[in-house]
Amino acid sequence: MSHVLGRPTLSYEANVMKEPKIPVNVDQQISDMTKSRIQAEITNLQRQLEQISIDSSSVDFAMLETYKEMINSRRQLLSNLPYSF
Repeated sequence: MSHVLGRPTLSYEANVMKEPKIPVNVDQQISDMTKSRIQAEITNLQRQLEQISIDSSSVDFAMLETYKEMINSRRQLLSNLPYSF
């Protein structure tokens, strides 16, 4: 038993205040799965963008820009994920 702010605390209270520990390999697996999904989304969006650009008789510039923004936002998300070791 220890004392925090003049009152006794039990050991479990002190542990609750600590950041939970997640095994490193779990973080790595989640990160790798997330990266794979984001990369697949980017590839899918790029294909759709190319298809729209090729097939459209009249180009909808707003839609093309939306696809470009979705691709760029996912690239940004991907660049902010931790690197694999």
